[in-house]
Amino acid sequence: MNVACNNNVNFKSGLTQEILEMEKKINPGQVENYFRKSSYRDWQAFYRIDLKGNGTHAVASWLCADVFKNLRKIYDLRQGKSMQTLILPQDLYVFNRDEADYYKDKYFFANCTSVRPERNQLTFDVGTVFMPNDVSSLKIINRATERAYEEHMDSAPHFLLYYCHEWLHSLYFKLVKNIAFLSSYDYDTTMQNYQNKELTSEEKEIVASVLGTYPATVEYGQYPECYACAWSKFICDTLAPDCRTFAKNPIALMKKTPKEFQDILKKVTDIKMLHCAETE
Repeated sequence: MNVACNNNVNFKSGLTQEILEMEKKINPGQVENYFRKSSYRDWQAFYRIDLKGNGTHAVASWLCADVFKNLRKIYDLRQGKSMQTLILPQDLYVFNRDEADYYKDKYFFANCTSVRPERNQLTFDVGTVFMPNDVSSLKIINRATERAYEEHMDSAPHFLLYYCHEWLHSLYFKLVKNIAFLSSYDYDTTMQNYQNKELTSEEKEIVASVLGTYPATVEYGQYPECYACAWSKFICDTLAPDCRTFAKNPIALMKKTPKEFQDILKKVTDIKMLHCAETE
């Protein structure tokens, strides 16, 4: 899929004039077909994909697909199953808050358990990324990420931050689900225990100093939020101007963080710890 563009003016958060032109011209239906027709070996089946004609989410999802395929070349999680089939979300779905009460208070999110919104008869498997239909401009995302970063709430000002964040949740949830299946332990119980774990006061200070206050202060899911905020930062801070490829290695950026932070990040992503959590 090629979209002809002219300028390539960089904005502070990575948004370029070229990408804004893509947003205007992109056909969300073609993006849906692009995901559906790709090999299942590299992707998911995308049975429920529905971008609802939203060009903003279409172009961001299309860019993220390349970002995460390129990430796979750098960092391959081979614990039980290659990232070959885990690198992308289970599905992509743009929701309308009026569709069901389930969506009322939600923004961008990925589900860690299968869900079936009450007035929506579709069942969404673990790892679906949901995006709100009332976000209809990359400029809006751009302003939101910059403001949150300036207020030291979020980890990076890049306009793809929210998308990368949820894709990372999806990747991790699917990886744990697969390992749970191979290890014969209960995924739902283990994931619930993982979501309930909290950082210590000292860990919260360290996390806040590197990632901003959000993952250190969120009431529920501090471990998964720390993971997603960290790696979305390392990804977004190392992207090239095309917002598809990497100018630097995100792992190298992670290794420049304080050792105390790296120890926390290792702990919150330790899948063996999740296995043990079931019996706590």
